[in-house]
Amino acid sequence: MVSDLHVDPFNRSTTPAYYRSDTNWALFDSTLAEMRKAAPNPQVVIIGGDFLAHRFEQKVRSSGLNESTVPVALNTMSRIESAFSRAFPHAQFLVTLGNNDDPCGDYKAAGDTAYLSQLARIWAPLVNRHGAAANFSRDFSHTASYTAHLPANLRAIVVDDVYWSLFFQPCGRSAAGMPSAQMNWFARTLFSTSSTQRSLVLMHIPPGIDPSSTLLAHRFLVVPFWRDDMRKRFLDILSANAGRISVVLTGHMHRTDFRLGSSIPMLIAPSVSPVYSNNPAFLRLQMNGDGTLHDYQMYAYDRTWSQIFDFDKAYGVEGFTPNALAAAHERIARDPAVQDRWLNSVVADSQTYDLRGAGRAFWCAQTDLGGAYAACAGDQRRVTFLRVAAALAALLVVLAIVLLSMRLARQRRRT
Repeated sequence: MVSDLHVDPFNRSTTPAYYRSDTNWALFDSTLAEMRKAAPNPQVVIIGGDFLAHRFEQKVRSSGLNESTVPVALNTMSRIESAFSRAFPHAQFLVTLGNNDDPCGDYKAAGDTAYLSQLARIWAPLVNRHGAAANFSRDFSHTASYTAHLPANLRAIVVDDVYWSLFFQPCGRSAAGMPSAQMNWFARTLFSTSSTQRSLVLMHIPPGIDPSSTLLAHRFLVVPFWRDDMRKRFLDILSANAGRISVVLTGHMHRTDFRLGSSIPMLIAPSVSPVYSNNPAFLRLQMNGDGTLHDYQMYAYDRTWSQIFDFDKAYGVEGFTPNALAAAHERIARDPAVQDRWLNSVVADSQTYDLRGAGRAFWCAQTDLGGAYAACAGDQRRVTFLRVAAALAALLVVLAIVLLSMRLARQRRRT
């Protein structure tokens, strides 16, 4: 599994991109070569979204090309697809879109567009290998969501969850009702899974709290990834269908971690892009015969590639299960050595981005996906203070308006 490629096609340096830059072709090619070395013939390759560089539209405009964003985005996607196809000619692929993958803009999306239809044509040969996703082109062109059959009697449900983001903006009127429509589709699709089959859920943005943004807000605000109504519905759906789901896979954070919501294990993949001072990284997953996730290893780039992390060994557990995640969460809290391994893994062993001193913000996000997060992270007083300050500020504004209105009224009476 690889995520958050964020390829910048205008960076033509022959040296792999490094901290505070998005992925150039040199880093992309290096990543693919290391992926082949780590797993020469995987059954499945998973790409967790955000193929395109940050501020892609601005990069196109400043490049001097006399083209709109759409053809440049499609050409970049096509080159990415061709490289993956050559690297893994026999693997089945799962791909999902991220918040940077629509030419309409960041966190903007719409269904039934010509752009989605063209993306479907690009990725269909890889996603529908061996006839695994017969309806991919039709479904992806509609909402960028689809289903596929995987080995081990496992079903993949791939959902474009950008619509559920706190920052989602409809790209045109037709997308206004998409958040609820996507959630309804997800619930129906999950419920239709047979009793003898489990589903792997792939999406880009994880549910719960964004610890990085919360820290940027100096913890006066707890910043969620999703709208609160979407988070609640999603977790309710997971809870009602726990026996139908093997694992939820996401990206987006540019950090590697796990979540445990409604007793469903969730894995957040690292990013290839080192733009947030993380080391570029990807994961090798091992699945059990029943479709559950057994273990994963992380490979990271710091001038050279190496395996830096093994989930089972790091936490002394066996299997990526709810019980194992609960045990890992507890060991991170009480064992300094385990905590160090975890903090290093979150940023893929980056020597530039040190989470020490901010680790609790990330630790609480592993299990507190909603209202209890502020209390866990020790932010309740700050959040309460900001709410009270905001209420007082609003009251002062109202009083100022009332006083101004009274003064104007007196002046009118005098005249």
